[in-house]
Amino acid sequence: REREVEAIKALGVDIKTGVTVGRDVTITDLRERGYKAFFLAIGAHQNISLEIPGEELEGVVDAVSLLFALNLKVGVSVGLNVVVIGGGNSAVDSARTVKRRSKGEVRILYRRTDEEMTAVADEVEEAIKEGVSIEYLTQPVEILGDGKKVTGIRCQRMKLGELDADGRRRPEPIPGSEFDIDADHVVIAIGQRPNSSVLNIRGLDISDREATIEADPLTLETSIPGIFAGGDCVTGPNNVVEAAAAGLRAAESIDRYLRSRNINKGRTLEKPEPADVDISQRDVMYYKRARMPSIPPNKRMGRFEEIALGLPVDIGRREAERCLNCALCSECLQCEQVCELDAVLHKDKIEQVDIGAEAVIDFSSRDAAASITAKAGKSGLYTMEKDEDRSRQDEITLASALALKVATDLKLGDEIHPPVIETSGGSNNLADLVPDTGEDVSTGKARIGVVLCSCGGSISSTIDFNHLTNEVLQLPGVCNVQEILQACTEEGANSIANQVQEWKLDKVVLAACRCCGLEQICYSCTDRRVMCQNHIGNNLPLYRNGNIDFVNIREQCAWVHGDDPAGATQKAVDIVSSGIARSRGALFVAGERRQVAGSVLFLGDGIRGLTGAKNLASLGFSVTVIAGPEPDSVKGLPRTEYSDYRADLLKQLEEIGISPVTWPQTLGMDGSPGNYTVVTKDKALANLGGIGAIIIDLGEQTGQVPPEDDAVAGESRLGRIIGRSSIYGNSGSAGLREFAVKETAGIFVFPPDSEKSLQEQSLEGEYTAARASAFLHTGIVKQRGNAVTINSKLCRGCGNCAAICSYIEMKERGNGMTCAVIDQLLCLGCGACTVNCPTGAITQPLQSDEQIGSTLEALLNEPASMVETR
Repeated sequence: REREVEAIKALGVDIKTGVTVGRDVTITDLRERGYKAFFLAIGAHQNISLEIPGEELEGVVDAVSLLFALNLKVGVSVGLNVVVIGGGNSAVDSARTVKRRSKGEVRILYRRTDEEMTAVADEVEEAIKEGVSIEYLTQPVEILGDGKKVTGIRCQRMKLGELDADGRRRPEPIPGSEFDIDADHVVIAIGQRPNSSVLNIRGLDISDREATIEADPLTLETSIPGIFAGGDCVTGPNNVVEAAAAGLRAAESIDRYLRSRNINKGRTLEKPEPADVDISQRDVMYYKRARMPSIPPNKRMGRFEEIALGLPVDIGRREAERCLNCALCSECLQCEQVCELDAVLHKDKIEQVDIGAEAVIDFSSRDAAASITAKAGKSGLYTMEKDEDRSRQDEITLASALALKVATDLKLGDEIHPPVIETSGGSNNLADLVPDTGEDVSTGKARIGVVLCSCGGSISSTIDFNHLTNEVLQLPGVCNVQEILQACTEEGANSIANQVQEWKLDKVVLAACRCCGLEQICYSCTDRRVMCQNHIGNNLPLYRNGNIDFVNIREQCAWVHGDDPAGATQKAVDIVSSGIARSRGALFVAGERRQVAGSVLFLGDGIRGLTGAKNLASLGFSVTVIAGPEPDSVKGLPRTEYSDYRADLLKQLEEIGISPVTWPQTLGMDGSPGNYTVVTKDKALANLGGIGAIIIDLGEQTGQVPPEDDAVAGESRLGRIIGRSSIYGNSGSAGLREFAVKETAGIFVFPPDSEKSLQEQSLEGEYTAARASAFLHTGIVKQRGNAVTINSKLCRGCGNCAAICSYIEMKERGNGMTCAVIDQLLCLGCGACTVNCPTGAITQPLQSDEQIGSTLEALLNEPASMVETR
């Protein structure tokens, strides 16, 4: 207990007699409310003084111990006179921290001058502003005390002598210049040396003079193989940058060591030679470096907030442009030589050109009205206000709504009707566009070609393309290997297309920088990878049928094993071999496509639905609106802003010849994507077909979609889509299409939302109308390459797949058994249904079990029997 009491006193808590806490808090019962007051006093950083009788001392010690257990901050006071010894950043930081807790004098003792001081000059300047004094050319000799606490420190004046090993002048004492300084606390910040003896590792070389560990400066390996050392325990006191660099260097050495590679090869400590540029011959505008604004020194005491306030925007931009516009280019042209994409044009000039346009959309204007509604002037200039707090979805919504407004104002309705698809023999299948090579692709006898891309020659120095070609040509089915410079250019895609035609290839494996042939764009996709996909998709019909496979030999081979060409080449052989094996087992993708009808059906007549209907009708599309019946609870009530707004929209629709149809007793949906049909007994809707898109407004207000169970059959496709969207909103299966690259279903669902303003609801309607217009304008809809196929012979009708996907339906077959059915144009290709199918009836063409097994077999060099497939 005595030790704990002394520890409390050391924290600045003065223990006397009586029962008083803080400045104005009196404790009447330490065991209950008194402890709470004690905590509050310390938590508020008050000066604390406890006056307690001896029998209560143990309870106070328990209270303070509990306080520390709760991790509450204790206001620790320090002496009035504090001395910090040292001249580095640690010494300056210590002095500035102490000054915030002490009302007395804080001084730094440094045995050299300010020119030799290693601390950052700005930090030293800020410390002086805060009231810290610095005694230069002063060396402590002895710390004075009375046997219980520090009372002062004895110092000696110094002078600078000859240069020492680190390039600084060595301080020398001046005889007879000793003097004393009063001090309550002394902080020693003069650096440390490692205590290497605690390692107790036999055979580890230790420097006798500095007690540091001796290590190779390049690899950081010690005298014992497999043991590496870095940082201050090797170099002695040093900066953070050098410590971080040592960590990176050691990590590379350890990686090479574990892989049994040469840890010295290709590494150097030599620094690059700086360019020899005569700055005086350059036309450079000089201006002083901006000073960082900060909190005034008198407001920093007792607080530990960040004192730097940050540069203003205009000054920060000017400072950032120092590196961009320094005009110190030496015109060595190395940037042009190392750029793989020829993006650097040294002799390029700025040209002024005129671009003809009927409308200009400005997304950067700061002068737009303070409203989330995009404004348009009579001159054809459209602006949208910038708002950094706006979410990405709101940005897309506003931009889409503005694009729709521009299209409407420019009367583009006559130009956006879907084109008519012309195919030979009346077929709408892309399979008709694939050249007939005479080989049966499904039997595994397809002619396979391999394309090796050198990425502009950047990876050919690491991967031996000659060896890779020889190895690949020996694989079954491979009849041609072609090396090209860049597959991400149109010229490269044309070259591949010519090779396909010349060699009558059925499948192609492209070894470049792209990882897969899926239509989605993930975070690993770069602009070059997307361009590669687009050019090949436009030039090779094989791509649309899943007959082109991609493997990444740049990042996964050349970049990962840049210091090991042989290993990179062998890994490239393995990866290309796996791609060929996967391609041989790929299922044929029919590439079905259908024509999209040019009409739109709106289910529900809320603000969003009516706004979308008005905009699509203005573009010339045929629009039908089915309105939900108004509930009895709403009839006869006073008109509101919502009802007035909705009534105005209905009036505008009637003016252009559109009158909402009353919701029928039953409503279903039949047909296929791009050409839906309403299924109902209502005579007004009996012949309603040829619907290209359906927009479902679940309603911001009660009554816009009938709540009766039989209005829309829950197990029907339409009922399942509405039901799932009502529960999950945008996170449901229908909402997944919000983030898909291309829309294939033509079904758009507004989830219920009663909290958004009328303006926000109207914007959502315009946004969805813009998306539906883009879908209808394509004129065709085609399935994704990874759309699933359901084998009715293997399906046992368990319904697991339909439970997780709104687009899978359970239907009866001719024998009365239930089977899962999906229209492939509706499938997103997520694959969730495949892992939930117990019989393996659901397969995906681009990632089937057979492909996965063949890929593993090629990578692991195991026989097919060793690869476990379903």
